Amino acid sequence: MLFKQPLTRAVILMGLAGFFPSAAMAQNQDGLSMLAPENLNKPRPEAPFNLTGAWSWDRSAGSASFDPPDDLELTPYGQGHYDAAMKAAEEGKVYRNDIGLCWPIGLPIMMLRAWPVHMIQMPTGIYMVQELMNELRVIFMDGREHTPIDYAIPSWAGESIGHWEGDALVIETTNFVDERHWINERRGLPGSDQLHITERITMPDEDTLEIEFTFTDPKVFVGSWSTTKRMSRTNDRDLQEVRCLPDLNDHMPTTQADEFNVRE
Repeated sequence: MLFKQPLTRAVILMGLAGFFPSAAMAQNQDGLSMLAPENLNKPRPEAPFNLTGAWSWDRSAGSASFDPPDDLELTPYGQGHYDAAMKAAEEGKVYRNDIGLCWPIGLPIMMLRAWPVHMIQMPTGIYMVQELMNELRVIFMDGREHTPIDYAIPSWAGESIGHWEGDALVIETTNFVDERHWINERRGLPGSDQLHITERITMPDEDTLEIEFTFTDPKVFVGSWSTTKRMSRTNDRDLQEVRCLPDLNDHMPTTQADEFNVRE
């Protein structure tokens, strides 16, 4: 069976959302969508900065990988994934190469690929599109709360709610899928449906973003851990359609399941 229970539930809820939009996601306190003119035109304090533009991982500021601390304590579930990933690496294989097989990248990895993230900021929210696979992320900034878990549609980007704290943008993201979603796929560190990501974004100058990521996922590891990444403004690249199709990746050894890929 291709999908396990959490994704099956997501598909069912997506179907229900076509008939009952309120089952899809929380609305703001007035029942307005993020793009409703009445919502956009409400008086709000001026934002400390504007993210609108294209942003790329700053290679001079460290790795793009979300590497956990060496002393991170894993749960039995998390340890099982880690052990399998290390065993596959010893055998010259790749464990669960889901991204190479065109499954969605998801948060947090979508923020730091080789392709830029294109952002549009409005008073009520922020759209982010990772150029690779054109993955969309929406950050609601209109005062709404997270959708209750019984009604939320799990996704790879999760449900992001943002607010300003002084000169920092703080984003809380929950409601992730429970399968084929990774914090660090090479080290076998998955993100489960209990993953909670907090981002604290600041803009030291008009061409630089610093993002502190804090991860909590009691299904995978104990406690929480943080890492800080940097992005630089990219002014010479427009958003393009970029798709991932399995047949286009046939030449890549890591997409050949039998010899190079370990799937469980």
